[in-house]
Amino acid sequence: MLELTCHCQNIQMVLPDKPLRLSECDCSMCRRYAAFWGLYAPDQITLSYHFAPQGYAAGKDRVFYHCMRCGCLTHFESSETAPEQLFAVNYRMANVSQWPSLIKSADVSFRHSLSQLSTREDIGDIRV
Repeated sequence: MLELTCHCQNIQMVLPDKPLRLSECDCSMCRRYAAFWGLYAPDQITLSYHFAPQGYAAGKDRVFYHCMRCGCLTHFESSETAPEQLFAVNYRMANVSQWPSLIKSADVSFRHSLSQLSTREDIGDIRV
């Protein structure tokens, strides 16, 4: 099991070591958040908090949540009307020492492939 918390430890999540998949999305919301998502079925996550996370509905399908105390983006949940029910955890809340095992544990997918970008300048200093 993996335990993640926001910076002030108000929000805690307990989740399986291996997500369904890891995803770095470049939609208008995720790009601004710079989040790295671990995607789970909603029943796989135990979420606890002292002060309830604040939600923001982005479109019809997702609600993004952040800690009201420290401001960390913690997760998003599918809305009730979304075609697929997911609970996505912001893996950037993990300790740096946990990253190698997190990355090795799952398939990583991107909303848009780097191969869709036309030139090296489009991706800046990213090493592929």
